[in-house]
Amino acid sequence: MRAVYADPAHRKRVSASLHRRHVRRIQAEIAAGTERYPPGFAVLAASSRPEDAKRRGYALYLWRRFRVTVEDVARLYDDQDRRCGWCRKSITFGAGHYKRPARWGVFVDHDHRDGHVRGLLCNRCNRFVGIVERVDGLGLVRLVLYVQRSDPPPDDAA
Repeated sequence: MRAVYADPAHRKRVSASLHRRHVRRIQAEIAAGTERYPPGFAVLAASSRPEDAKRRGYALYLWRRFRVTVEDVARLYDDQDRRCGWCRKSITFGAGHYKRPARWGVFVDHDHRDGHVRGLLCNRCNRFVGIVERVDGLGLVRLVLYVQRSDPPPDDAA
């Protein structure tokens, strides 16, 4: 029995059969009107190319986490001139794994209270915004006073 599964041709047939069943299930769910998959996902799901696997994963991640499509994120990316929405540093779209972007990849910034997407940020700004969101207004005032206190005085010789 083991010899059957060791045969590469048999594994390929079984894999293709499972993929077709999975695609049919996704297409049936989309036809039924479920919001589990992003618009246009049926075409992407039908592809069995290995390079489309990351695209499918990223599309599902964006849809299920933020309710935006890859096209929405690409549009934001172009609207922001391919720069971080805050520090304006150049950012790279599509770098890294879909759940763990590369160090200077694109991060979708959203309001944690209502889930509204605000824009795209670099890693550093995304982490800072996440920390600042958890601090109350008085904590921000203390932070500004702390930074101003530790800045060296301006040079009078200039």
